[in-house]
Amino acid sequence: MSVDSSGNLYLADFDNNLIYSIQATGTTAGTLTPYADSATYSGNPKGITVTCNGLDAGVVYIADTNNGEVVKVSADGSTVSIYATITNSIIQSVTVDYTTKFVYATDIANDRIIQITGDNTYESYGNTPTPDYKNPYGIACDPLANDGSNTIVYVADTANNLIRRIAADGAVTNYGTSGGYTYSVPQNLAVDTTTHYVYVADSGNNRIVVITYDGSTSGGTCYTYGTITNPLSITIDSTSATIFVWAKDNEFISEGNKYPSGQPTRQPSSQPSLQVTFKY
Repeated sequence: MSVDSSGNLYLADFDNNLIYSIQATGTTAGTLTPYADSATYSGNPKGITVTCNGLDAGVVYIADTNNGEVVKVSADGSTVSIYATITNSIIQSVTVDYTTKFVYATDIANDRIIQITGDNTYESYGNTPTPDYKNPYGIACDPLANDGSNTIVYVADTANNLIRRIAADGAVTNYGTSGGYTYSVPQNLAVDTTTHYVYVADSGNNRIVVITYDGSTSGGTCYTYGTITNPLSITIDSTSATIFVWAKDNEFISEGNKYPSGQPTRQPSSQPSLQVTFKY
């Protein structure tokens, strides 16, 4: 699930090998519309990302999961092509750095992160020290971290119950560990490029977790942000200060306000619940 700069939402329907777009309509439900040529992605696509700004704004990248491919869709949706075929892989999720056009993907068949720098040009990424990923599902990047000088990649290392931070030099650290919070099967995450906060769909705990930003390699304070059953995917519209969450068990997408700029002052127990504003 991903959102573009106009607030339109894009969904990967892996059961039906379809990509849907939902046009932004304010606070009411939009209309699910099949997007782009589905014949190019036939491997139960699970991940999707949209280039929101900068180079190639509007371009969509799809994790064609069981085919081990990353599919690229032009900004107007008319051209669909295979951007990279990752040998012997299962591509779970993708994200794009709009400042470089580099695409990052999680490969759960080989428990690794992939950096794609051009058509079918890729390599393993985030291996210093050897992090021993286990079923890394979600991935997101913050091109504007550290005052825009270095892109930071974040990974939901699902089976290890960890969030990983990958620095621009490939160095990996555990992230969001403040206060001793323990993740349980974190499925996905998203970055707010305005505040640099990381939002985690912590599926096993039925929680959304927000990790504040303090510039360190381990992250700021962790806050729980709403209770929602089995959240599997999350994305953020930084422009409208809105987060979207897909919850598998309830088969809905919920929409709620993210934290305002600055450090949250409320304690985790007093954080607001996410209010469901539309369903599909």
